[in-house]
Amino acid sequence: MKKLILISTLIFVLLSFLPYNDLIGENEKIVLKLKKGNKTYYINDQPNEMDVAPIEIPPGRIMVPIRFIAEGLGAIVDWDNNTETVTISMDSVPYLKYRIIDLENEIENKKKEVSDLKEKVDELNEKLKDSPDVSELEEKIKEKDEKIKELEDKVDKYKDDISELESKIDEKDEEIEKLKEEIENLKVEIETLKEEIENLKEQKGIYEFKKWNITEEEIEKAILWGETYYEDEDILKFAAPFTFGFKSAYEIYCMVTTPITYIAIIAKDKKTKGSRITEKDVNDILSVFGDRIEITTFVFGDTSDFTEYMHGYIKVKGFEYLYPIYPFRIENQEEAEKTPICPSNPKYEAMNTYSFNNYYVPKDSTIKFTLVDFGQIIYNLDIDLSIITKRMNLSNYIDGQ
Repeated sequence: MKKLILISTLIFVLLSFLPYNDLIGENEKIVLKLKKGNKTYYINDQPNEMDVAPIEIPPGRIMVPIRFIAEGLGAIVDWDNNTETVTISMDSVPYLKYRIIDLENEIENKKKEVSDLKEKVDELNEKLKDSPDVSELEEKIKEKDEKIKELEDKVDKYKDDISELESKIDEKDEEIEKLKEEIENLKVEIETLKEEIENLKEQKGIYEFKKWNITEEEIEKAILWGETYYEDEDILKFAAPFTFGFKSAYEIYCMVTTPITYIAIIAKDKKTKGSRITEKDVNDILSVFGDRIEITTFVFGDTSDFTEYMHGYIKVKGFEYLYPIYPFRIENQEEAEKTPICPSNPKYEAMNTYSFNNYYVPKDSTIKFTLVDFGQIIYNLDIDLSIITKRMNLSNYIDGQ
């Protein structure tokens, strides 16, 4: 009888070392729901509040606050004010992979223990077949068999847990890759926005010149010049060499008209008709022509309709990175006239006029005028607008001497 008790105790002690607690994974799938224009978001259907709502950025893109997405997924978000850097960190996926390895090792150990127990039970069955207390032992063996079955069920559940953990790791890997990709996209958008901000800051300097703010002194000098020296059109003339084909050089030149020279032109016209320009005339001129610059070009070609596809644009020197300013009106001479200057080639000349808004052109700036024909740039000319005022002042000064 003591021998039987000793064997039962041995089996019980061996089984008592086997763990009975399930390893139930606490990592469940995290579902975040956000709605455009709504500060309330949901983590697994539990409402939470954000500082700002998701917004739509055309065309068809939704910008969401990355902080609440990352924290909702268990990450930690830090902001470095010195470097203006966002750092997102979270527990590494390798931890779950190491846990799987531990579970697999534990399963193998339990399998070996179960196998050893089965062998001992079989040995006991053989030894105790003829014992008078076989029924009692058989009952205990039955209990142990049930315990073995329970352990085997747990082993199967561990296998299921491992499969579930592996699946979750794969899902987390995909989510992490998506988040990394989204973070990179956000970084690109941030850099783009920073560049746009810098461009806007640069443009701010130009936007301050939306009105030329012509002074009374400038108006008086323009009237004096118009009534006295307007016949000297060289004051309005700007030119640079222009090569036609491979034969020789011809001079395309431009006549530039600004709000100040508009006043001079009307002053000359009034004086020619026996009157003088009035303050009302000046106000009327500035209300119509105060926001424009006109560039009239004298060009050469080898056919009578060579100006058909010509157009021009200007850029403010120092702000070449901005978009060109295109004319709001183009007046190309449809039928070019034969030129007395070069009767053979080119034998036609024409006069084209391009009108531009001067909102983004500072009054004393230098502009680059570019002439384009059929998509090809054929002429570039730098025009210093301050020279017109300087030439007027010089003419008036000489007259005063």
